[in-house]
Amino acid sequence: MLTDRQAQSWGGRLVPVACIVGGAVAPESRRQGWAFHLLRAVLGEHRTQGTALAALYANNPQLYRSLGFEQAGLRWVAKVSPAQVGGTATAAVVRRLTPQDLPAMKAIYRQVVLNRRDGALERSDRRWRRALGLQSEGRPWWVGAFDDSGALTGYIVWRGQGTIPKLSAVVLDFVAGSVAAATALRGVLSQLSSTVQSIELATAPDDPALWWADSARPHLMERLFIRVLEPAGAVGQWGFPAAVDQALHGTWADPIFPDGDGPFTLEVSSGRGAWTQGGPGGARLTPRALAALLAGRVAPAELAILDGPSLGSGTPWSAVFPRRSVWMRDPF
Repeated sequence: MLTDRQAQSWGGRLVPVACIVGGAVAPESRRQGWAFHLLRAVLGEHRTQGTALAALYANNPQLYRSLGFEQAGLRWVAKVSPAQVGGTATAAVVRRLTPQDLPAMKAIYRQVVLNRRDGALERSDRRWRRALGLQSEGRPWWVGAFDDSGALTGYIVWRGQGTIPKLSAVVLDFVAGSVAAATALRGVLSQLSSTVQSIELATAPDDPALWWADSARPHLMERLFIRVLEPAGAVGQWGFPAAVDQALHGTWADPIFPDGDGPFTLEVSSGRGAWTQGGPGGARLTPRALAALLAGRVAPAELAILDGPSLGSGTPWSAVFPRRSVWMRDPF
């Protein structure tokens, strides 16, 4: 089973995460529980190494939920025609980028994406190679937008897929730190209309950058699942609402790793959290329930849908765990 240890942004803070890239069981050994035991062993190994979180794109939700994973977000890939993209390439200075521009590209990714978007990956070297199209056949295109001072304000990476007349431009990364950069980079894509039939990009249904393409439809949708491996580690590194000062009490129950089971106290102050064992106990939380709460995928009052406790609306739990929108751009 292949894993890639990275860091993921949650509430503006970076949480170490084991991204589970894939695994395989020999055909003659399938449907015998080997996938469960293999993944459990991998989770246990990362847990002993101090990794607080595991993540994967779920193609078998039933299996992953049996191991304590729960849905945290989606990866939504839209397909549009170049004519729908609009924009004006002259809205900013644009030029092809080279490897010498990589430090500036990584810096603006951190500023615009990593620091602001829940679920974004810090990107290991392997992830960056994929985002830059260096693991694919054919030469990728890197185009940047610059302001009047010559500073990089956005960039786009794409590669061609297929052949004319059904050639697609698959956007691997699109980062815009200003309106001018977004407009110019969209303009660059729109100019591909003479050779490209469609454009594919990972985005979100409510992304303002897509409002100009009213007919954009999902081409691919993948479900991101996360698993809390160690609640104290996850909570201690998570970003919580800065204005909340609250203590919550509950009872932790992890059927896979039960050594930390029992009453807990979760304290949040100034955007930081702390999880300690002990206290009066209370609502029973499992790894699935805590994953859904931390990711903001459900409100505390909705936990009963996941066979968890109903924590009510307008309660201290609601203040600590607000809803979030997590739309992933990176596959893994």
